[in-house]
Amino acid sequence: MKRISRPIMTTAALSLAVALLGTASSADVTIFQGQTQQSSGLKLLPWGSGSAEPSERYVFTGVNSIKVRTHGRYQGARLILDKPVPLSNALAEGNACLELSVLIADRETAGGVGRGPGGGMLGPGGMGGSSGGRPGQGGRGGSSDGEMGPGGMGGANSASQSLITEPKPIKNIRRVDVLSDGKTLDLLMPMEYAQSVREGWKTLSIPFSAIPALKSAEGSITEVRLFGDAVGTIYLGQIRTVVDATPIRVDYLPDRTVAVNDEVTFNGSAEAGSSQLLYQWTVLKAGEKLSPLPVDAEGKTFTHKFRKNGDYEVHLTVRDLYGKKQPVTTVGKVRVTL
Repeated sequence: MKRISRPIMTTAALSLAVALLGTASSADVTIFQGQTQQSSGLKLLPWGSGSAEPSERYVFTGVNSIKVRTHGRYQGARLILDKPVPLSNALAEGNACLELSVLIADRETAGGVGRGPGGGMLGPGGMGGSSGGRPGQGGRGGSSDGEMGPGGMGGANSASQSLITEPKPIKNIRRVDVLSDGKTLDLLMPMEYAQSVREGWKTLSIPFSAIPALKSAEGSITEVRLFGDAVGTIYLGQIRTVVDATPIRVDYLPDRTVAVNDEVTFNGSAEAGSSQLLYQWTVLKAGEKLSPLPVDAEGKTFTHKFRKNGDYEVHLTVRDLYGKKQPVTTVGKVRVTL
């Protein structure tokens, strides 16, 4: 078993976590945390051509994850709650947020999965392997230049393989909560700003206070739907609500001396509890004062070429994506020599 973890928003699937806040003595509530399907209180069903099932292949915590096969924003999974969860008093805790831990699986390919030299796994209607395989009685193709195995179809030639287009990766997770009054809450969660946790797992987090539509929501959560924005497989490792009042803390930037026209790379590092963070970089001459600071680039890593000698300042400002925490700026000094 392997143990691997600027938003576009409509209303929000966060309501499930919000709902639990109204029925628990603390806002730290676990919705799914690797339990078996029987003990999780969730019924897993497909939506459209998607699918959902328990899996032990990748586990974030506990003993299981939920494997969701998605074919775009409208084909995925349904997670039906055995006991609907009310939304009452959900926003009482101003620092409450939802954490969703997911792993986007590497794309599974049809070719090259045969066992043994030249032979594929026995099975009806297999797909072609790599070039050079001999035909068998059906099943998946083996590797090139091997003997005929039981159940291996001939491999595709290099000309046909060159026509295959690399599929697009999943860049956003779409989640829809269904309420008992028939209303739905919809959220698009970008993977770009997800926190890398460990071995492929990423955590997405959104504060409830960033979802204005939740203030007027009523009823109970009866169902959660999960989709990606492309064809692929999503492993859901954890859904929970947490109270996060952790301020943003940014590591300092060391002073540097470089030569004119050197390409210099700066690496930002910051922490802020469960918040998703935006890194913004600004280069100014030493002593130059601008407010607000212009943004030269975004991202954890910033590369810049200094074309004139002199003293400069590199400003790194870190913000949470939803503007709920105080941004923090740190400054590194750079001396550029001839």
